[in-house]
Amino acid sequence: MPTTMKSKRSGSAAKKTTSTKKIRWDLSELYSGRDDPKIDRDLKRLASKGRRFAKRYQGEMSSLDAAGMKSLLREMEAIQLIADQVILFAYLKFTIKSNDSEWSAFLQSCQERITEGMAQTEFVAVEWSRLSDAKARRLLKAPELARYRHFLERARQHKSYMLSVAEEMLATRLDPVGASGWRRYFHSVLSNIEFTHRGKRVTQPELVALMSNEDREIRHDAVVARAKGLDANRKPLTFAFNMLLGAKKLDDELRDYEHWIRRRNIDNEFPDDAVEALVKAVVERTDILRRYLKLKKALLGVDPFMSYDLYAPIPQVKKPKMNYAKSVEMILDTFEKTRPAFGEITRDVLAGRHVDLPPDKGKRGGAYCAPNRKGLPFVFMNWTGEMRDVTTLAHELGHAVHMALSKKHGPLGASRSLVMSEVASVFMETLIAERLFAESKSRRQRLEMLRQIIEAGFVTTYRQIQFHLVESASHERRREQGELSYEDLGRIYVEAERKIYGSIMKSQRGSENFWMAITHFVDRPGYVYAYCASYLVVLALYARYLEVGPSFLAKYEKVLAAGGTQSPQDLLGGLGVDWSRPDFWSKGLEVLGTYVDRFEATAKEMKLI
Repeated sequence: MPTTMKSKRSGSAAKKTTSTKKIRWDLSELYSGRDDPKIDRDLKRLASKGRRFAKRYQGEMSSLDAAGMKSLLREMEAIQLIADQVILFAYLKFTIKSNDSEWSAFLQSCQERITEGMAQTEFVAVEWSRLSDAKARRLLKAPELARYRHFLERARQHKSYMLSVAEEMLATRLDPVGASGWRRYFHSVLSNIEFTHRGKRVTQPELVALMSNEDREIRHDAVVARAKGLDANRKPLTFAFNMLLGAKKLDDELRDYEHWIRRRNIDNEFPDDAVEALVKAVVERTDILRRYLKLKKALLGVDPFMSYDLYAPIPQVKKPKMNYAKSVEMILDTFEKTRPAFGEITRDVLAGRHVDLPPDKGKRGGAYCAPNRKGLPFVFMNWTGEMRDVTTLAHELGHAVHMALSKKHGPLGASRSLVMSEVASVFMETLIAERLFAESKSRRQRLEMLRQIIEAGFVTTYRQIQFHLVESASHERRREQGELSYEDLGRIYVEAERKIYGSIMKSQRGSENFWMAITHFVDRPGYVYAYCASYLVVLALYARYLEVGPSFLAKYEKVLAAGGTQSPQDLLGGLGVDWSRPDFWSKGLEVLGTYVDRFEATAKEMKLI
């Protein structure tokens, strides 16, 4: 990695971030609270602008020249910016107070009013898709529309799946009390579950951290506690998930999408055959995962190897507890050494109180980065001091860098490909993981770092494809046989787990209901394979970086700054990556295999196996 002098500002930023419980985001730059009169004012502006927009442009697109089309798109962006600002505030607040009925009601109210306003723009996609190919080509070639060219090209890809304007408007207006409503309900139930571990109430993020504790009994009890908490809520969660499966089935059927994930693949600009090749490659190379688990079984000295042993630390190696302030210093330094702009954006996100860190009751689990069209992105975390928290924070800040660099293209020029969106975050996560390994001071520490790097890689590849198999089977069986029972969904989860792990691992009773905790199934159907694809793309990018050197990073920054103005294949092709090659995905998995080789060699040197 190229080196520069360490930023003085990065050190001072870290010193201000020593108490993790106090690191909460400040949303006052958006609105002062849910009673802020500016919210109602903005929502009224949204409704008014939407009505004027529809009155001016609906039914007129076929007569617009390039200048007229540019005016239409700029006005649509202005409407979108108002909607984004309100829903950002409501959503950020809800995710840290998802068991609060008043914030839940506030989010629902905002969604309904925003949906009503945005419904006035639905005609744009329909009328654009119905323009003749000749007229569309002329507009796409116009220099006035250069900024919007890729957005318009992508919109045409949904041409054969569009409904009428009236139907599209109806679908949009029904969403808050349909699929979006069920998503909100699912999260509300999930975040309100009280998990009890050895007599102590814990949050789900804290429970997940306990599942990688060095004490096997603590891990076992954590898995049991999670299973009991989820099982107690299986009826509402199963019903809500069935409603979402059914809603997607209905929407796909009405639009004539060929299969359940077709819409997601189009949005990702990721061909169906590439998805199939990715899944096939991962399933065919589960030998890499299983070889590692056999090594780990020997190191742990356990028989049978249980699902709660998957992320256990090596007994002979002390598991490090990560200090947040020092972790921030390392992340800032790494980002700045990668590209100065990366460090600048990251410092500003941290210094501007755009990170919410501690796990709390009512705060949903996981992590995310939310784009802010008028300022810096907001990062959501559940910090428990694990090494994976450091790489997760780097991951989300990678998203923040991508969002900040590409914000200039506006809401219509943002990247909508999940694969491309995850590349930026996974690349920075990989750099941090490699640095953690390089700075390990002993063979024992290096073994532990290798374990965590490998297991993070496996979570991003094999685990995500397991989840993809679960999701695929859930959607397909819901369409074939109707509503699925809790037992049906549990069997689907176990079948997918066995396909990936084989007989090397035995699952703890109750863990078949862990599908309920995979919120991507609810929030973004078809999302999970993007993690695997982007990780394997990043391995190729990282290998290219090591080969080319610092000049690669300047090109990489330009790719991130391009946002969604070009296709992922065009952007990555400029960096020397071509996922259309038949062996592309398997070669990426082989890189993971080299990490396993290093792990085995280090363990043998230490005479642990």
